[in-house]
Amino acid sequence: MTTNSSSRIPINSKNTKNEHKLNLFKLKSDDDDDDWTRAIHHDLNIKRRTCTTFIPKSSATSDAGSSKDDIQCGCNRLRREHSWDIIDGNDREWDRKKHTESACNNAYGCIPNTHIHYIRCDIETHPLALTRLMFDVWKVKEPKLIMCITGGGKYFKLSERLEREFMKGIIQAALRADGWIVTTGFKTGVVQLVGEAIHDHKVTSPQDCIIAIGCSKWGAVKNRASFISSKVSTNNSNQGATTRSSKITKGQQYLEPNHSHFFLLDDGTYYGYDIGDYRTRFVLETANYKKGVPIVTIVVEGGPDTLLTIYRDLSNSIPVVLVDGSGRVPNLLANFLIRTDSMIHRNGKDNDGVNWKHVIDIKVPDDIEILRDYGINYSYIYESRSGYRLQRSFNYFRHLKQFHESPFIKFSYNAVSYIFFLLLFSYYLLFNFKSPTNESPSIHWTEILVIIIITTMLFEDIRQFLWQDSRSIKGKFYNYFIKDLFVSLIRITSYVLFYIGLILRFTYASTDENLSVAKIILAYDLEIWYIRSLAFLGVARNMGPKLVMIRKMIIDLLFFIYIILIAMIAYGVASRTMYKYNDDTDDDDLTFDGRSVFRHILYPSYYLMYGSTDKELTALDQNRDLGTSIATQVLLAFHMLFVNILLINLLIAMFSFTFESVQSQTDLVWRYERYSFIREYFDRPPLFPPFIIITHFIELIKFLIRNLRKNKNSNMKKRQTKRFKMIGANHEIDKDWSEFESYATNLCARTILFGQRSAATTLVPSAARQEVPSTTLDTINTSQLSSNIDFKAITDEIVSIKRAVGDLRTYAEEMNRCMQWMMDAMERVKMSKEPKPKLRSAVTTSDLKQTEE
Repeated sequence: MTTNSSSRIPINSKNTKNEHKLNLFKLKSDDDDDDWTRAIHHDLNIKRRTCTTFIPKSSATSDAGSSKDDIQCGCNRLRREHSWDIIDGNDREWDRKKHTESACNNAYGCIPNTHIHYIRCDIETHPLALTRLMFDVWKVKEPKLIMCITGGGKYFKLSERLEREFMKGIIQAALRADGWIVTTGFKTGVVQLVGEAIHDHKVTSPQDCIIAIGCSKWGAVKNRASFISSKVSTNNSNQGATTRSSKITKGQQYLEPNHSHFFLLDDGTYYGYDIGDYRTRFVLETANYKKGVPIVTIVVEGGPDTLLTIYRDLSNSIPVVLVDGSGRVPNLLANFLIRTDSMIHRNGKDNDGVNWKHVIDIKVPDDIEILRDYGINYSYIYESRSGYRLQRSFNYFRHLKQFHESPFIKFSYNAVSYIFFLLLFSYYLLFNFKSPTNESPSIHWTEILVIIIITTMLFEDIRQFLWQDSRSIKGKFYNYFIKDLFVSLIRITSYVLFYIGLILRFTYASTDENLSVAKIILAYDLEIWYIRSLAFLGVARNMGPKLVMIRKMIIDLLFFIYIILIAMIAYGVASRTMYKYNDDTDDDDLTFDGRSVFRHILYPSYYLMYGSTDKELTALDQNRDLGTSIATQVLLAFHMLFVNILLINLLIAMFSFTFESVQSQTDLVWRYERYSFIREYFDRPPLFPPFIIITHFIELIKFLIRNLRKNKNSNMKKRQTKRFKMIGANHEIDKDWSEFESYATNLCARTILFGQRSAATTLVPSAARQEVPSTTLDTINTSQLSSNIDFKAITDEIVSIKRAVGDLRTYAEEMNRCMQWMMDAMERVKMSKEPKPKLRSAVTTSDLKQTEE
């Protein structure tokens, strides 16, 4: 269909050679949806546009590794994504007018679980057809004002005051003037802000109807395949290919869910957001259709595309409102207008004889050079080279900072530094652990570096303990020590042993024998530091769950050690009491000291657990005829049966149970461990030991400055907390989270900043809001009647009282039943000559409802 100025929309245009046959159907069982189908396909003849000729892109043809179906066409579809039996063209360049044609519409109706109307339409559809669709088919109320809101398509920040006034202003204008809000419809930038304003108002005033129309490009809508009706029958063998979309995500966005209507304009291409001047033509057609409805365009932020939109609207005599302070184009134009206005209002010539009106009225671009003669410099419109270089340098350092603050990079730095620390500690104990002498009075540099690294690690653990989310000391102790007791014991033991060994190293090292005490303690400590390095393997998908198994098995072993220790001591003491194991020629007798007890009782009994019975049996066979030897042989047999067969196999069974319980949830365990690591390194400073001490000093200075300022000024701005982003398990959960976070954070921020009451503004999801009866939503809205009375609290109290009364009724009925049973029993045994009294039953809930009616 061609664009023309005729006010009459053609009905039932002639079928073209590529037009599909249509089986008429009803979207639902009611007559209204049947009218939709008839109006769209016959009365208004609204079609879609699709590519009919495959012309590969030049970049796609050069990719020899791509299959035939994965080559991209000039319309940005892959070959397999075309919904026509396409033909291969011979043209070099793809042309929209030449290689696309209109086709029967297959996407219109209501978005599932909402009342949002949408229709896919050919971008060459006359705007009057959509205007008639709005009024005659969708029965939308006539507007008294049309507000076109355009601007930034990406994330930007507004001041709290400006954001509040903008959101409040557009809602009030739409309500008081029965106005339409017309946007690009995508959930990004200024349109997302408009959607939040509509959502916040609907939560508190669900009975109000706000018409928000999105003029969006069909090819830029994410999940657009879900909008295509499955009931449309066509002679197309490749239609199923459209559901296997490509991996391209750039140039696509979700629709903003708080709009009421969407026009999905189809120019036959995928991706990108350009719809030309269709939005301008549509609002002009609507305004003329209803006899002069005023139109206004509101600009919030924006770049070159916004500047083009402003030009188009001004060319069609549509007034434009610039939101000064929102950034970029509005700020630039507002500044220019202010300066221009101040020049125009100067009377005649000034003292220097400059005719300012003549200066302003310049028309030829070359005449801009004249402005320099009058001392006017408009170079602020363009960034100077020095400013550009400064901005690039700033962006470079900002990206460099973000790179080094990412959890993965911080983890990598700490892992490498920890490996270096272990190698340094090992080298120091193996080759340079010597007592100071006259020849070398000072300690080795490796020992100094080890001391510094471990000390900085201790400071970092203290910082993590103090910087926890819990504010109470009790909560910090529980989260950091008790919650994961095994890891906490290893961490604490590593520091305690190191500093004990370090103290003994300098205070108890007069001889080599004394120095060996410190060396033993530090050697044990090094073993623990090596064990702690296993924590870095937790991020590995295969090793992470195994570490969890080891940790749980060690906990099982700790409880089991007590039983094994009792058996070992019992056999060791009893056997040595009955039989003397050493020869008469051996001077190593059992004496009452620690070394002798361990050597004669505990060590032999412990190694029996591993099957090392040779020495034990050899000693018993030297006097095999003695009664004590025979009794010890019997005791050994029972000990081996109890420990090596019963207890060891019981321990193996416990380990197997732990292994199976973790193995069945390997993926979940790994994800949890990985999340813990990411969460830990998200909060860590970017530097690693020993350089991390620099960060500690900076944080300490900041903390002292904040406390000093806090004492001087109690209203000081609070420190902003670092945010940790959680990722949804799937696409839908992530989308719901993002929507909830956006609304909840904005509402909370406005409540805190501006003192607005939030008791009534319960966040109700849009899908659930459609299913809630109007009476329920009106009840939620009762808190708006008065700002001094908390109706929600009163309503909750009434509900609580009704619940308590209902419980009392239940108890009364139960008591009446018991008393009736007692009186029946007394009557059967003739305990009294008087007749049985009649009990009045308690008033039931149903009786109460009938009374209220």
